[in-house]
Amino acid sequence: MADDLLARVAQLEEALAAAVGARDQYKALYEQLREDYAKLKQGLLGQKAERVTPDDRQLTLALLETLLAQHGALELVTTERVRAHERQKPSGRRPLPDHLPRVDVELIPLEVQQGGLANFRRIGEEVSEVLERRRASNVVVRVIRPKFVAKDAPRQGPVQVLIGDPADLPILRGRAGPGMLADTVVRRWQDHQPLHRLERIYARDTLPLARSTICGWHEELASLARPIVEAMHAEALRQPTISARTRPGSSCRPRSNVVTGTFGS
Repeated sequence: MADDLLARVAQLEEALAAAVGARDQYKALYEQLREDYAKLKQGLLGQKAERVTPDDRQLTLALLETLLAQHGALELVTTERVRAHERQKPSGRRPLPDHLPRVDVELIPLEVQQGGLANFRRIGEEVSEVLERRRASNVVVRVIRPKFVAKDAPRQGPVQVLIGDPADLPILRGRAGPGMLADTVVRRWQDHQPLHRLERIYARDTLPLARSTICGWHEELASLARPIVEAMHAEALRQPTISARTRPGSSCRPRSNVVTGTFGS
């Protein structure tokens, strides 16, 4: 009986020694994993100044996989190798729009010019496109209204003279056509160019146009734009909230008031 007890105690002591050894081994592995996890977390989620380099990240992950593989715990943890950030390289220059007109300019070598094109054989070409701009052009439209009389009209007495109706212009007896007026309106109200800048812009295009003239045109056009403005005003009043910029209709001074209000349904 005593011998059995002694054998049982010896077995328990061996099992205890094995458990203590396994505990120490797993404790060392746990500490190593905590250190590797801290490095991995710092490399992925830390501040930019505290992050490790891409090479250190890969080394840390490789070490973590090695430790887990050595102790048979690789299947318990899923890891993903950190990929170095790669900036996408541009695919190239964006082609110039196809709807723009093209003008071909050929550059012939000086030797070919001197020898004559008939003495050379063209084998190909290299084409490159350069974006250029033409100056905006102003044109004077001469409206010609021929006068006619019937061939069988009597030579003496009253004769009926036939002539076409005058062209309809936005400003009665004005010297600016619809295109010119639209250009001044868009530049001033859409592009926010004040009158003194418009005066200089048109002067660069060799068109002496006083700012007082442009202001007078816009005052004349106010009556044409009034139905549109009134429709926009009525539409705005139907909204729950309005914020608009208004100008006195008869003044060309660059003064404005901001009106903001809230309306009930």
